[in-house]
Amino acid sequence: MLFSRSINERGMKLLNDNEKGRLVDLFKDQRRYGMYAIVVIIGLYLVVVNFNLLPPLVYMSLYVVIIVGFIAFQGIQARKVLRKNDYPEEYIKAYTHSTIFRGMGVVLFVILLVTGGGV
Repeated sequence: MLFSRSINERGMKLLNDNEKGRLVDLFKDQRRYGMYAIVVIIGLYLVVVNFNLLPPLVYMSLYVVIIVGFIAFQGIQARKVLRKNDYPEEYIKAYTHSTIFRGMGVVLFVILLVTGGGV
């Protein structure tokens, strides 16, 4: 996650102040709907866990797939918005790399959580 953040910060240096300011407006709706999606994902996870609807390996696997899918979908949508609004290709690449590393961090976190962190 820290690596993802440093990539994103390097990408931000490629933007002028106007482009940085526009980012907030461009992703306002995506952040709002993304928050709703996260609440639904967590709610479903809690229902499955509390009612023992699936074996742990199955629900954890599904959870990872759903989270990674969500991150990928958000990343793809963001790329479309950035391209549509003529952001520099270098920034779009940095944003994409940041998104990929964020997804990998989530997967690694869940794997460590499920396996007990190798302890």
